[in-house]
Amino acid sequence: MQIDIGGLDKAAVLAALVNSSQPLLLTGWMDPNSTRTMTVADAHEEMLTKVRSQSRLYFDYLWGRPIKVDLSGSSFDPSNYDRDNKRPAADVVNELRNR
Repeated sequence: MQIDIGGLDKAAVLAALVNSSQPLLLTGWMDPNSTRTMTVADAHEEMLTKVRSQSRLYFDYLWGRPIKVDLSGSSFDPSNYDRDNKRPAADVVNELRNR
């Protein structure tokens, strides 16, 4: 199942996914950003960095948290995010859409 993010700011989607996840294991907690809340501006910076280094917006771990989504298109596969996080990605995106 794909989650549609068409019409949403991808940086807002990324920030919401990061903020709804938890750092993973000791290496996650050791990340200097692991206790911070990601803003949309922070997410824009992370996306710019990703675009400069590769052609797609795939995020494996970000700020010590398992994200594991590719935001390159207008939808993404949430299965790996859902596997590693307590809150399903669909709930995160739906909440963002309803704001």
